[in-house]
This record gives sequence, structure tokens and C-alpha cells, in this order.
Amino acid sequence: MALRRGHGEGSYYQRSDGRWEARVSVSGRRRSFYGPTKRDVMAKVREASARPGYDLSSLDSRQTIAQFLTYWLKQVEEPRIGPLTYQSHETAIRLHILPLLGRLRLSSLTPQQLQALYGELASEGLSGATVARVHAVLHAALGHAVLVGALGTNPADRVGKPRAGQREMRTLTFGEVVQLVNATGDPTRRALYAVAATAGLRRGELLGLSWRDTDLALGRVHIQRTLQRLTGEGLVFLPPKTDHGRRTVDLTKFAIEALKADRAAQRETRLRAGPSWNGQEDLVFASSVGTPMEASYLSKLFKRDLEAAGLGQMRFHELRHTAATLLLGSGTSPKVAQEMLGHSRVAITLDLYSHVQPTLQAEAVAVLDRLLEAAR
Repeated sequence: MALRRGHGEGSYYQRSDGRWEARVSVSGRRRSFYGPTKRDVMAKVREASARPGYDLSSLDSRQTIAQFLTYWLKQVEEPRIGPLTYQSHETAIRLHILPLLGRLRLSSLTPQQLQALYGELASEGLSGATVARVHAVLHAALGHAVLVGALGTNPADRVGKPRAGQREMRTLTFGEVVQLVNATGDPTRRALYAVAATAGLRRGELLGLSWRDTDLALGRVHIQRTLQRLTGEGLVFLPPKTDHGRRTVDLTKFAIEALKADRAAQRETRLRAGPSWNGQEDLVFASSVGTPMEASYLSKLFKRDLEAAGLGQMRFHELRHTAATLLLGSGTSPKVAQEMLGHSRVAITLDLYSHVQPTLQAEAVAVLDRLLEAAR
């Protein structure tokens, strides 16, 4: 049924499905907004109209998914997310969403089409994590479409969420960490492995670490930035993604000794390099001429060093998992481990390293048994 309205307010209807719809004339065209109540719909109209730089004509019912996602990525997401997240969103949209859905009208998108997209991506060999990331991007974008009235409901709410799956992690024991470090001839990589496997820094954090953020007298490092490669920009230094990523981490004596050896070796290398040394960033883990180290090159060297140590194969990121497992397995509080690793919530730490929990529980019960026995 249509209700009366003020001049320029548009038409408000309660549809047969119970939802309210507003039809508003903007730039000579009629636009529709949806919501559970008339007040909700009016709020959406006001919000869309007041959004800086937002053109209500983009809500045209003929708008394609490609047009909407382009708007959403540039106007909504880019101002509020970091460059790495933006790059991940852009890649998901460009490579995985637009080729199959881009030409469809946004207003006609159905849950069945989304489910078909996920199935097609999986059949192409994409990992569960990649398909889950595509779903997350679509869910966020379509949620915004609902917010501004371009869609009545979010079709991504009505599909089975793809499972990211978990790749089995390999971690090193205390003895294997020492074995890896001792088998590595280069002082820089020896120190890098020692810090990675005991302090749990991310690869980008390690490669972005400067000597000015390192206090070997107190035995700690201050994480202020991360080194990342961005499409079209090359290697860049970025701040941590979250406030929890910007942190101070205490080091083991094992790591401190390796860092001292690295610093001494780097000073000799700098003297030999002379004018060719390019160390403006004063990096702890630098190339042979002081420049940032490429993550892909480090991965190749890591593979070689593992083989030299007789330790088989693992991903470099699994040194971070090694640190977390050794910390928790040695009785470190999950809260302390969370702070060292830079997780935003302790629940993330516990979820990621749930495989350690049975050991911790067994040790906790053993402590209780000893205390109860002593009290008898």
C-alpha cells in the first residue's frame, strides 16, 4: 500500500513480503531502497544522499556487479583499509569474481549464482582459503549494497560459507631450531632463523626490522613496520595492520647472541662494500649491499638451509608457528604468547595452536595431582 508523503520525499510502500520500499526520484531517475520498517528505509535514503562523493544514480537497477564492485572498492573500502588488504580485495574481484559475475545485474544476483561461483572456482583448483576469501569480499560488498538500498537482502547470507581448510603445519623442536641455525653459514640468516623461531615475528616484520628498533642490551625488538611487495609499487615499508602488530618483543639469549654476530658481520661487509653499500634503512636482515631482502629470495635460501641441516622441507612462515608452539608448550601464558605474536585477540592464538592444548591440559592436571597429593 502507498502512504502519503511530503513534497520530494518519494513513495513508500509496504511490500507483500512485509518489507518496506522507498522509490525516490534522483537526477530524473527512480531509485529503490528496502528495509524492515519505513523508518529504516528513510534512514537509508538520508544516509545515501548525505554520503560524500556518493552518486545515487549508481543505485540504478540496471547497474552491473562489475560497476558496483568498482565503486565499493574505490569509494568505500580503499579509504578505510590498508594497502595489503586492498590489494587482496582487488585481486579477488578482478581474477575470480568479475570474469564470472561481472556482467550480471546487481539487483538480479541470487544465492544460487554465488554457490555456482564458489563451485566453479573450486573446480579450477583454487584452494579453500582463496574461495573463502572471495566469499568474504562478496559478503562485505553486498552488505554495503543492502545498507545503501541497492539490494533488499544480502544473497551471500543464504549460501554455504566455503571452508578455508587448514594446511597441516610443520614445526621444529628446540633441538631442530639449534640444528638449523648451526648448519646455516651466513650470519644474517642464522640470526633471522633464531629470531623467527623463538620470537615468532612475521616474515615482513623481520625483513622490515632496523637496528634502531633493536635493543640488544635490554634484549628486545620494537616492531614498527613491515616490508611488503605491492603490485605496481615494488617493495615498500608499511605500518603494522593493527595496533597489536606494533609491539615490543623480548628475545631469548640464543637470538641475542645470533644478532650480535650478525651486526659484527654486517659491519665488516659494509666496510668491504664501500660506496656500493646502500643501507639507508639500516636493516637488521639486509642483502649483501644493505638493501631490503626479497621474500621470494629468502624462501629459496631457507629451502637450501633446511636441506643442509637435514631437516626436510617446510614453509618459512612455519618458523612463526614453531615459536608459538614452543612458547605454549613450555607453559607460557596464552595471553603472553598473543602479545608476542601480535594477535588482536587471545582467542586467535588459542584457535591457531589448539594442537598444543592437549599437552597443556595434561601438564595442568599433573600439577593439580601433585598439589592434591601434597594436601592429603
